[in-house]
Amino acid sequence: MNRHERNSGGGRGLIRSVLTWMILAIGMLVLVACGTPTTATQKGDTSIPEAAGDAANSMRLALLPLKDMNAVYGENRAVPSPITGKVFMTGPVAEGATTLLEGLILQHLGDGTERHVLPPERTAGVYEQVLSGAPAPSSDREAVVWMGRRLGVDAVIVGHVFRFRERRGSHLAVDSPASIAFDMQLVLADTGRIAWNGSVDETQSALSDDLFQIGKFLQRQGRWVTAEAMANGALSRMFASFPKP
Repeated sequence: MNRHERNSGGGRGLIRSVLTWMILAIGMLVLVACGTPTTATQKGDTSIPEAAGDAANSMRLALLPLKDMNAVYGENRAVPSPITGKVFMTGPVAEGATTLLEGLILQHLGDGTERHVLPPERTAGVYEQVLSGAPAPSSDREAVVWMGRRLGVDAVIVGHVFRFRERRGSHLAVDSPASIAFDMQLVLADTGRIAWNGSVDETQSALSDDLFQIGKFLQRQGRWVTAEAMANGALSRMFASFPKP
């Protein structure tokens, strides 16, 4: 090997060394940057800032009087929910059923929380205003938003009862089982967005008729339940996903 070749080989070796050190330095800088805390919110971070948490704890809600859809449309009609469009079959609504459901809903809303909830007796006046056509909103959701703002709350719970038929018989045997269908939505007063939605559409059946109901069958100890017990169980399941305060 002549002197020129040796010099050329040495130069290439020096270049490789420099490049290697540059790559190592860049790698160290990347590692340091990745490990350095940042004040920006990371993508996918679902933590709630302290101020937002305080706002959630003080959220004011209003429960509107539940609407008896069977009284409006009659029995055995496929009727869509005014807010979500989901279709339910109407049927008999027992006397006092809406008041009963309102009481159960308030119980579930208050269980272990500090929510501020205006009950139906406090919201009925504004509700009647809308029903009378003053003002005349273009949609049911717009009406709910208007009521929420008029009541000075952050969100409104609106509900519709399509069916609330009491069982005929005892817990051992029935001529006709309990059957219920109702829905509820939590609508934000500032945007009209549906923040939560819950519904139930159930007619109790014998286990031999529907093996998929074995979980409820065991939970009910093989008994025929009342419409109230069925509704209370449904509300427990529904409110498990209700926004936490």
